Amino acid sequence: YNVTGTINHLVYSGQATGTLTIAAFVPAGSGTALDPYRITRVEHLAWMGDTVASSSGKYYTVQNDIDASDTTNWYGWAGFAPIGTDSGAGMPFTGIFNGNGNVISQLYIDRPSLDYVGLFGEVGIGGVVRALGLEGGSVIGGSYVGSLAGQIGSGLGGGTVSNCYATGTVTGSYVVGNLAGMNFGGTVIRCYATGPATVHGDFVGGLLGYAATATLIDCYATGPATGTNYAGGLL
Repeated sequence: YNVTGTINHLVYSGQATGTLTIAAFVPAGSGTALDPYRITRVEHLAWMGDTVASSSGKYYTVQNDIDASDTTNWYGWAGFAPIGTDSGAGMPFTGIFNGNGNVISQLYIDRPSLDYVGLFGEVGIGGVVRALGLEGGSVIGGSYVGSLAGQIGSGLGGGTVSNCYATGTVTGSYVVGNLAGMNFGGTVIRCYATGPATVHGDFVGGLLGYAATATLIDCYATGPATGTNYAGGLL
């Protein structure tokens, strides 16, 4: 890895293997409503994943569009590690994330053996994600897979996503939606998805793979949804 230097007349014969270690950068801000964490680069999102256990009540705001295409090289080409996981593991995202109308483009995740996969593994009780676009990219996971979130809500309620959209490709083995895999007691308002969603098993939708005791308002999907059983254009 050469940052600033110059290499001349380099000859290499052999094989190199390894895993790229990601430096999670701490964003500016203190996480309060008046001084939110200011997200300006994809490494700030990685830091959110590292600190998700303390996200409750914290505020995050995206300052600009973020090019996430370098995530194709992360963690031995497994790509971005989702921010949080399911409530059963005790680490859903429970902060307030304001995309500010900005776009995260070309996010890449290739973790077929991992459940709860997306930019957020789970948006749990008290968690809010709003005004964010996810353009292009590819998300591959196991069960509960979506571009924005693997799951919204915890079954006990909570979790709100509003004014968000996704256009990339999503693939998984069970409960897959282009925006989010599962809405389990959460609320989704004014969101849409245009990319394809594919499940190798059951439950797939253009927007959500599965919804239970959930609220869905003013949403649509235009992408294809492909699966074995329980497939729908919307959910």
